[in-house]
Amino acid sequence: MHMKKLKKLRFDEDTGALKIAGENGFGKDKTVYVDVENPELFLNAIKSAFQMGGKDIELTPE
Repeated sequence: MHMKKLKKLRFDEDTGALKIAGENGFGKDKTVYVDVENPELFLNAIKSAFQMGGKDIELTPE
């Protein structure tokens, strides 16, 4: 699926579920759910991807 416009990206640490919601190429809202097998490894990968100048960032819930 191609996501033209990302509207929401939410990860639930308790269930390991990743929700990706946005608009597809035809302007219709679409949502995809992904089950993450290892939530700790997934979050560490996300944090590493967002490192700024070698400094860690803190991801906090809404």
